[in-house]
Amino acid sequence: MNQPPAIINGGTVVYWSWSDRIPFCEIKGQRIVGLAVCQQEDSHSVLRYACDADWKVYDELPFKDVEVAKVGKSPLYDINTVAWRIAPIPTE
Repeated sequence: MNQPPAIINGGTVVYWSWSDRIPFCEIKGQRIVGLAVCQQEDSHSVLRYACDADWKVYDELPFKDVEVAKVGKSPLYDINTVAWRIAPIPTE
């Protein structure tokens, strides 16, 4: 399991999931094994990112809040198979 960085694309990771045995999906030939729900720093928007093993973002979906982002459907993977983990609170 590969924990995400505290910040992805300018957003603070609130929840994340990892699936290296069976990827969530493939995008442009990349195995998507990490998902992250992030609260964007510069706005009130919430984005769910689909990432490779290095947490490089290959897809993003906007949501109105964190709870909706955890259950909102994706055309690329089955959200019902995702087991979310709470991200550690970043320390300064």
